[in-house]
Amino acid sequence: MMNLEINKNSEINTSDPLLRKAIHLVFNGRCFYTGRDVPFNEMHIDHIYPQSKGGKNCISNYVLSSQFINSIKNNTVHSSLIKVSIEVVDSFFSEKVVNVYNDLVSNKTIIDGYIELNEHLGEIKFDNIKLLSVFRSYVCSVLLPIRVYPISKNFIRGKKAKLYFNKKEIDMLLISWKKMRERFSR
Repeated sequence: MMNLEINKNSEINTSDPLLRKAIHLVFNGRCFYTGRDVPFNEMHIDHIYPQSKGGKNCISNYVLSSQFINSIKNNTVHSSLIKVSIEVVDSFFSEKVVNVYNDLVSNKTIIDGYIELNEHLGEIKFDNIKLLSVFRSYVCSVLLPIRVYPISKNFIRGKKAKLYFNKKEIDMLLISWKKMRERFSR
């Protein structure tokens, strides 16, 4: 089995939903620059050293930021702020983000107990592909997902969200769905 774990210098895009969750958890949902609460669905991941100036797409160059602060900072480079920020992130955040990210990847979860629907359905045996498709539609019509949209480097939200559902609710729904199918097939 290939080792897919990352380290603080691994190239990883800011739109990765697991990276976003890991950063939000480790930074306690607070903007690195202001300390203010930033809801998960409104968070930005800022490059401490701007990508346009040669900054890397890696955890050691990322902080949680509010949209407002990130847009003000834009591509500004203040060498003393960058130096201090990188030291703080390196000392207190990078390894924690790496560990949380690797845990999320190994558990395939975005939030405790939530999983991407297609990944989970791929682990369940269905008699045929049509039943899988019907059950997928049933899940989407009954359960409320968490929608995670990719964010481009220009901070434009992608149009297609990944849907994460509560794994226990999917499993309970599957049991009741199978019982209902058995009842109606008699």
